[in-house]
Amino acid sequence: MLRSRELRALGVAPQPVLQPNQWISCMEFDTDGVILATGSSNGMIALYDFDEYFHRLLVLRNLQAKPLRQATNDAATHGTFKTVRPIHILNTALEIKRIRWNPMDQDILACSFTARNEIHLYNLKKFPTQPFRVLKAPTRPSSGYYDFLFTKSRTYKATEATLESSFAGTSNAPCIVGADVDGSIRMWDTHVPSKPVWVVVNSRDVGSITSMCLCAGQQYLICGTDRGWLLIFDTWNIVVPAFGQRPVPKRVAQYDLLVHLRAAAPTAANNATAALGGGVVSVQLVPNTAATIACQLLNDWIVVVDALRRHVLQLHTVLRGAVAARHAGPSSSDPTTFSFGEHDTWPSSNGPSTRIEASTWKLHRCMGSFMFGGAMFTTGFASDNGLYTIDMQSQPTATETPSKMDPPSTVQFLRRLRIPMEHFVTAVAAHPVSHVIVCGMHSNAIAVVGPEPVDASS
Repeated sequence: MLRSRELRALGVAPQPVLQPNQWISCMEFDTDGVILATGSSNGMIALYDFDEYFHRLLVLRNLQAKPLRQATNDAATHGTFKTVRPIHILNTALEIKRIRWNPMDQDILACSFTARNEIHLYNLKKFPTQPFRVLKAPTRPSSGYYDFLFTKSRTYKATEATLESSFAGTSNAPCIVGADVDGSIRMWDTHVPSKPVWVVVNSRDVGSITSMCLCAGQQYLICGTDRGWLLIFDTWNIVVPAFGQRPVPKRVAQYDLLVHLRAAAPTAANNATAALGGGVVSVQLVPNTAATIACQLLNDWIVVVDALRRHVLQLHTVLRGAVAARHAGPSSSDPTTFSFGEHDTWPSSNGPSTRIEASTWKLHRCMGSFMFGGAMFTTGFASDNGLYTIDMQSQPTATETPSKMDPPSTVQFLRRLRIPMEHFVTAVAAHPVSHVIVCGMHSNAIAVVGPEPVDASS
């Protein structure tokens, strides 16, 4: 499936404002794919008009298709269509950790920071320079928020009658759920930014919550932590904990993902432990499923799991350093195990690395994105200047049979394809309509990768 159409960098590219020691940390398209919002490590948010981008790409291809004499005459015009500059720039003081569009109002853009206890909301109707609303927590402030998402307080309709009165005035109100560095989860009504509706405080054992997603019709909130835990809350079932605390969503499950991975594929799990553990970088709902979650781990592994049933379905592995050296044939062409650029030693906090320029850059991982209705997952790997496309529908081969030490398992090992890039890929976003993927780079450059157009004359 991956090789049915060749993916290449297209001729037109968005042109960001380049500054030293800066990289693209996150990006996201709006629902229609018209505006791309990118966040940078220096706190800059840039907005790109992708209708203009596709128009320029079409003009560029028409110019390239002209006869040589006409193309020479249009050389000056040819160069003007190769870049698309931002239509608006917002400046903040700190690294942007996550950026989200409000699905209920596409004029609202929100962002969070790892070093500030705030979530900023911008109203893009007026091309703002400052947020029109700032969400804060008056008690137990954290140092920042790794992730957040938009939802509605209508989920409280399923609560008991004794609790309904608390939320009757905010039915259908837009809300934001944020996960902070200390492991707490808060939900705000966006009209009441200084007082969260509820707060869930987790134990320090589970670590910081790095990513969240909603599943099963937005009923269940799934959270991944930097220690490899998955936490699941029923947002439709609000309960009152002991000692008269405020109502909070019911905790449905809490489990260590690596434990279930070890039970499903023991050999792979041992390699994961040796390759710097299984801290969760992101959790995303697989398209067209109810509760199937794709979990990206700190070591660039991807585990596809049925979160509610705790069943590992698919696994994508990356072997590096000492782990890769133990396997015969480190130059193997098997795309399920090795690829070019993966055999270097993993960056260590005890020594210098060319990739590591600051602690935030060392800890940064690319959050992947689904394409083709969930058939493909694209992301960037640490210490590798390549864009990786993982085939979520790959068929098992003879080399993927489990070892004799593994019990009978339905775990499917996924295959991948590497697309060389000029720099490390730090963020990706799939266009919701066209089959293109936008890559943010360590150099703060932006590249657009997509299938080559088919020549009708051939």
